Amino acid sequence: MMSKFKQMLFWCEFPHEVNWNTFNKLLNFETEIYLAVKTKEEFLKYKSKIKNKNVKIIGAWPTLPKKEGYWFSSYTSKKNIDVLNNFKGIPMKIDVEPPLLVNYGFFKMMFIYTKFLITQKGKNKEYLNKTILELAKHEKIILSGFPFPKIISSLYGDDQLQGKNIERNFFIYSTLIPQPLRFLAKFYFKWFINKIKKEHVSPYFAVGCIGHGILENEPTYKNSSELETDLKFLIKNKIEKVIIFDLAGIMNKEKPKEWFNILEKHIQN
Repeated sequence: MMSKFKQMLFWCEFPHEVNWNTFNKLLNFETEIYLAVKTKEEFLKYKSKIKNKNVKIIGAWPTLPKKEGYWFSSYTSKKNIDVLNNFKGIPMKIDVEPPLLVNYGFFKMMFIYTKFLITQKGKNKEYLNKTILELAKHEKIILSGFPFPKIISSLYGDDQLQGKNIERNFFIYSTLIPQPLRFLAKFYFKWFINKIKKEHVSPYFAVGCIGHGILENEPTYKNSSELETDLKFLIKNKIEKVIIFDLAGIMNKEKPKEWFNILEKHIQN
C-alpha cells in the first residue's frame, strides 16, 4: 500500500513575493521548482537566488500579459505562442487553459467560460501542439491543465498531448470548489484520476491553493490540515507525483516551516 509520494514539485507563480534567503534555509527534501516568468532574463534572475542543494531542477513557467490571456491555448496568437521558444532548452511548465477572462467567482466563471467555449473557436491548436513537441526535443515539458474530459479540454486546445519528454499535470484545487460541492467533487476527481492513470505514464496532480493565484482573490486553505487532507486523498488514489501550488503561498504564511513539515511527512526519503 502506497503511503508516501515518490516526487513532490512546486509551482511558484509569484517569485517576487518569496524571500529566497529564508527559503534556502527551510527546505529539507529533494524537489523541483517552476517559476512563473515572462522572459528568459526574468527566469535567470530568480534562478540565481535559489541556492538550496535539494532543488534539483529549476524550470520556467512562461506566462503572457493578462490582456493576452496569461495562459496558452488554441486562442493564443501565433506571435504569443512563439514566446515559448525563448525558453528553448530550459525545463518548462506550460499551462494549457482558456484565456483569462474574468476574476474569480465559481458559478460566474463556469457561466462565462461555457458561453465562451461554445461561441468562440480557437484557431491555433495545431501550431501550439507543434511548438510544444519541438520544444520537448530539447528538454522536459510539464503540460498543466484543468481536470476535464478531453471532449471539453480539446475545445481550447488541450488534447492531452503525449510525446517524448512530455509529462502531464492536472490540478485538483479543492479550495476553488464551493464547500457544499466538495463532497461530490471528490467522486469526480477519483474517476478522473483513474482515467488519466490509464492514459498517461505516472502523471502529476497538483493540490492547492495555499496562496492566491493570478486572480488575487482565489479561495485558499484555512490551515495546513486542509492541505494534508488533499495530500492523503491523492495518496489513497495511488498518485506517486504531486505538485504544490504554490511556493510563494507557503513563504507568505506566518509559519512556513509548519507547512514544509506537513509536506516532508508525505514524501519518501
